[in-house]
Amino acid sequence: MPEALTCINEALPKLSAEESWSLGEGFRVRGDIFAMIGDLAAARADYDQAYALGWDAEPGNALLLFETGDLDGALAALDRALQGMSWFHLQRRGNLLVNAACIAARGGRSAQASIYLAEIDAQPERWRQPATQALIAETKAALCEPSDPNGNRLLLLARQLWTSAGVDYHAARVRLQLARALLNSGDISGAKVEITAAERSARHLGSQRLEEEVAMLRHSLSQDSQSPVDGSMQALTA
Repeated sequence: MPEALTCINEALPKLSAEESWSLGEGFRVRGDIFAMIGDLAAARADYDQAYALGWDAEPGNALLLFETGDLDGALAALDRALQGMSWFHLQRRGNLLVNAACIAARGGRSAQASIYLAEIDAQPERWRQPATQALIAETKAALCEPSDPNGNRLLLLARQLWTSAGVDYHAARVRLQLARALLNSGDISGAKVEITAAERSARHLGSQRLEEEVAMLRHSLSQDSQSPVDGSMQALTA
């Protein structure tokens, strides 16, 4: 991602101020990169700049709102975008819908998530892209009860789809979701595999955000992997 950030930083000054859409899209993309790296303040500034240019910063803006605790604001932002009739909004409708569904599901709004999913399910031929299918799987996993093993199967599917699409950041992000689920179910060895793989991706991508999440899960892993052996406690090392 540092390379991607360098490229977009070099490209932005070359974009024509007369074509505000190109500048707006540039700021939107750079905002997404900053968000993945973990610089949320810079991401917010770029999303705001995209909007100031008359462009749309979704779904990145909504994801940032959700991740900073504003579920209602996130869904409202996506609902506004879904009402848009420009080429951007129509061409990206599937992406907007599935992100809205995933945010609603992760935020505990299962009924609202089902409404977004219903439109996607009604026209499955339109949403065959691996990234869209990955987010659909994530959404359905979030709608599962914690004791439902189908939740982990859906996360595995999402991880495979992100990997096949070549989107390493999201593949690593889902690995960490899966690791949390595996830890909660007592599968420490499975969680360890996912954490290790996500850590490699985080380092390769230069994502401080992912590295911090890995560190938190490593801490949980060290806590949960304590088991009594011959009257003593033996820690499983990572």
